[in-house]
Parts: sequence; C-alpha cells; structure tokens
Amino acid sequence: MDKIARWPVEVSIESRPSIEKSRIEIVELKGIGHPDSLADGISEAIARLFHSTSRPDIPPYVYSDKVLITPGEARPGFEGGTILRPFHVYVPYVSNQKIPSAAVREAVYQYLEDTLRYFLREHARITVIHRKPSQHSSQTHRSFPAEFEDTAIAVAYAPLTTTECLVKDIHALMTSKRFKEDFLSLGEDVKLLACRQDDSVKVTLACAFVGQLLTGLNKYLQLKQSVKNWVVPLGEKYGLHLDVEVNPDDRPELGSVYLTVLGSSIEQGDCGVTGRGNRWNGLISPLRPMTIEGIAGKNTQNHPARLLTTVAQKISSEIHQELLAADEEVSCLLVGKVGSYMRELDTIHIQINSKRDIGESRVVGVASEWLDRFAQARTEAEFYSLA
Repeated sequence: MDKIARWPVEVSIESRPSIEKSRIEIVELKGIGHPDSLADGISEAIARLFHSTSRPDIPPYVYSDKVLITPGEARPGFEGGTILRPFHVYVPYVSNQKIPSAAVREAVYQYLEDTLRYFLREHARITVIHRKPSQHSSQTHRSFPAEFEDTAIAVAYAPLTTTECLVKDIHALMTSKRFKEDFLSLGEDVKLLACRQDDSVKVTLACAFVGQLLTGLNKYLQLKQSVKNWVVPLGEKYGLHLDVEVNPDDRPELGSVYLTVLGSSIEQGDCGVTGRGNRWNGLISPLRPMTIEGIAGKNTQNHPARLLTTVAQKISSEIHQELLAADEEVSCLLVGKVGSYMRELDTIHIQINSKRDIGESRVVGVASEWLDRFAQARTEAEFYSLA
C-alpha cells in the first residue's frame, strides 16, 4: 500500500500506575431507556433516516446532534399508573435536504416504540425544526474525505479495565433475555455506577420499575432483592467483592419508590440531551482519557469527532493486541482542525504505559497503517467498511 504522507505521530512511553492497579476507579453506564441515551438514539435515528432517503452517490449533509427531551408528568402506581402530561422531544436538524416533518416525527416515534415497551404515541409531543447549512458548509461537503467542518478531538484507549468489563457484564446480564423474562416489571431506564476501592466495588443500580406490573410494595421490595442477588455473583468472575444497592433513594416507609408508567424517568422529572450519554465505547469512565464530544447524530461525511474516533479506536486496539502485554495500556489522541482533511491531522499522540521498551517505530507503524487505510478511502461507505 502506498503511503499517503509521513504522519506526524508522537509516541510517549512511560511507566506509571495503571488505572487497573490504582486504588480508586469510577465507571458509569446509562441504559437505552435513560433520557440521555434516548436523546442519543433519536439523533442517530434521524441521521439514518436521511441516509436511507439519499442517493448513494450523494451522501446527505445532516446534523441531528442537538436533540433535547423535556419531561412530562406522570402518576405511577402499583397495578396501574397514568401519564398526565406527555414529555416533549425537540428535534432541530441542519441539512441540505428537507424531509417532511411528518417523516421525521415518524422516525422518532418509531425509535421510542422500539426502545420503550410501554410507550404509546400519545405519551410524547415532537417538535421538528429544520435549518439549511451555510454555503461554506455545503462546499466542504462535496467530496470524501471531505474538508473538516469543525475542529474536534478524538480519543480512544485499550484495554478495558476489570471494573469496566464488570459494568458491561452487569448491563449485558440485565438486558439478557432470561433476565428480562424474570423481571418483566423492570423498565429500560437503568443506570449503573461502580466505585472501586482496591478489590471492593460499590455498585449502585438505578432501575425504573413499571408499576402496572407490580401487585404492591412487598413485591417491589422482593424484586429489588432479587436483582441484587443476580448481580452480586458477577464479582467472583473478576475476583472482586461487590456491594450492590438497588434504588437507594427509595423510602418505602413513606410509600416512595422508583415506579414509572413507561419504564423511563423521562416521563417526569428528568431531561435528556444528546451527547450526555455513554462515550464511544458504551461507558463513562472519568479517570480515562475522554472528551465531551458526543458522536450521536454527527455528520458522518465531514465531522472529525465521528471519523477520528473510529480511527483512534482501531489504532488503540491493534497496538494493544499486537505490541503490548495484557496489563499494559495505550491511548490514542487525534486532533482534526477545521479546514483540514483526513490526511492532514494536526496532532497524533499515542501514549503507552509500560515498563518495557516497546519500540517507537513499531507503534508508529501500526498507527500509520490505519491512518493510510482511512485516508485512502474514496467514499464514506468504503471508510466505514474498514471500521
């Protein structure tokens, strides 16, 4: 493969305490029914709608990355519950083509129906706002790889820590078919927070229960304990002791517990905003390198946050797999400047955490190979086929 250019890859290799061996670690995950996850999902659904209605040779210019969901009002209860006021979904999008608002609303309703089991269309109001891109934005969009329309930072790392894997395992368990069959009354809005100190992990689970499927307070409390009993044994797989709390904000003596009508807190009391959900790898790990840039609903054609995050992930994963030991860490930072192209990255920084001399040239080689592949892509489809 011919080289596109000499990539300005900077490599730093140093020995420092790894996240895995640090005394403290925090990891969070928001389930698909969490309001922020719903906003992310709606942003992606709108972007997919535009791709499905565009000509293959003319990729759509679309940004739907600013969805806002404001809560409604509900009166949940055991063996029942009522939505008193619908929640509101605001869908502003910028695109060079206008799709009828009815089609956009349909895509939003369809996503909510597919995600929340007990959602009905009367439970939400949807406002669609269309704006055309500027003339400059339209010009930068004409070719691929297109001129970056914004300046953005992308970062990725490998491998996941034990705690990160644990959190993903808990979420996988709680979304598994068997778990759902045993806990029909558990909604889709689940939020996990794991706080590790040495080998002990405090796990907080915020789980929205659907009141209409519960006969009373005692059944609710029994199910809370059952959820805890399912989760605690997962710690044994990783040699960790788990202290699990489920809905610790409950006040059963006052009759106040986490009941919902729809299985999500979006029905009352909580908002959702695109970009506040999980990061690119499905986790929120504040002690890891991360940015506040969300990728949901971003233009796939010329927004560096989306394109470069994909590249950074591939570089990090392959460097760890091919060059590092299991307990060694790598992170990859890529910066794309507005007005530049994929092949003109401003910063490429790879940080290795190792006591060994890995060999800078080997690291640069892996990174350059992936960067060459992506820079040589001639279409968006070809780019993402490599991903």
